[in-house]
Amino acid sequence: MRIYAYVTTESVREGPAKLPGAEVNGKPVSKHGDYWAWTRGKRATLKIIADPKSLGWRYRTARRVAELWGWTR
Repeated sequence: MRIYAYVTTESVREGPAKLPGAEVNGKPVSKHGDYWAWTRGKRATLKIIADPKSLGWRYRTARRVAELWGWTR
């Protein structure tokens, strides 16, 4: 399973998703308790964005990951 980004509720509201290997307050994002791995690839991420039934948090998170990677429809 590939990890494309790390996301958190705070990240969705206040800033971008983080790439694997990034640090938050001097701690690797993978070990930071507030972040979780985003394992959906480009196709699945863009599908969430395009689906009008997507839950708010899932839609916002997918948008942040797509922005991070520069993925467009």
